[in-house]
Amino acid sequence: MATNKGKQAETHNGGGVWWDGWLNSVQTMEGLQQEMENQSLHMFDHQKTLLQSSRKALSNLEKASSTVAEVVQPYSELDKMKDIHDQVQAFSWNSGHALLDLFAQSQQQMTDTMQETLVLQQKGRTEALKTLETITAQIKDFQKGLLVAQ
Repeated sequence: MATNKGKQAETHNGGGVWWDGWLNSVQTMEGLQQEMENQSLHMFDHQKTLLQSSRKALSNLEKASSTVAEVVQPYSELDKMKDIHDQVQAFSWNSGHALLDLFAQSQQQMTDTMQETLVLQQKGRTEALKTLETITAQIKDFQKGLLVAQ
């Protein structure tokens, strides 16, 4: 009879270890998902930095071009060239700024959407993990009850 109880204790302990291992695997996967989410948000931050540096470079080019136009301005024979330069500059710089603004707005909208999605996913995973922990505890208790009843 003592041997039978020893086998029951080993079986219960083995079953509990198996369920604990399974739950630990689920928790590990949840941690990996959080890390992937953090990497995604980091990517959006990197894109934002790139857009900001592009804006700064475009502004610097615009300033340099304006400086060249100011140097050329004193020569009256070059007025036509200055007018053409001003028109080309207005067209190219305005469209460049508009394009960068569009990219920045799109990037911000994508970041906001991603953050909202991640919050919802985290909430769902937290609820699922709590439910799995409860179910695992119930299964372990049920197994223990079966072994004790034998």
